[in-house]
Amino acid sequence: MDTHLYIIAGVSCSGKSTFIDQVLVPKILSAKSTSFTADDIAMTFAYRLAKTFNITKRPVTIVHYNSLHAFKNRPEMSVEELRSDPLLKNLLNQPYKTTLYLCYVPEGKLYERVNNREFLEPQFYANNTRYNKELAKEKLQNVNQRKVLLDLADLFSSITSDIHIVLSNENKIDLLSLNDFRYGLPTQSLEQKLK
Repeated sequence: MDTHLYIIAGVSCSGKSTFIDQVLVPKILSAKSTSFTADDIAMTFAYRLAKTFNITKRPVTIVHYNSLHAFKNRPEMSVEELRSDPLLKNLLNQPYKTTLYLCYVPEGKLYERVNNREFLEPQFYANNTRYNKELAKEKLQNVNQRKVLLDLADLFSSITSDIHIVLSNENKIDLLSLNDFRYGLPTQSLEQKLK
């Protein structure tokens, strides 16, 4: 069976893990066209793939991609330089069926989440690794979250048309078409969706 690669991308605190846990995995497990179990799903963080690009041979692989990854050692890096990230090049050149989910949260809510966060992905790190709020804020100040997501969408459109925007809010998660995100922001109806 061929692997289906799901890439969940967004800046830190944009709701990637919540989307994976509450929406994507339940959707995959409940799909009537497949009979996948939890053992059929592999989950990895993009930084692990940056070290050794090795996608598992399970039917489903989910890649949790912090789109600030390319800015790791250069917070002043321009958004255009995102295109040179070696990990992104690997993801763009892999042979698997790919679905891309881009997670977006309004700036004010994003900084609120950063300020309230205590640990790195507590469901994946048993050692309760502390979240570096100051570093996250420094990186976020130097990038345009929406533009980074649109750049990623443009990059991945060469290998897939299965691209979705995840609007993340504390109380709900909504999906938006790429065109609505590209051409519709900011709109009153979108802002209402996010409240």
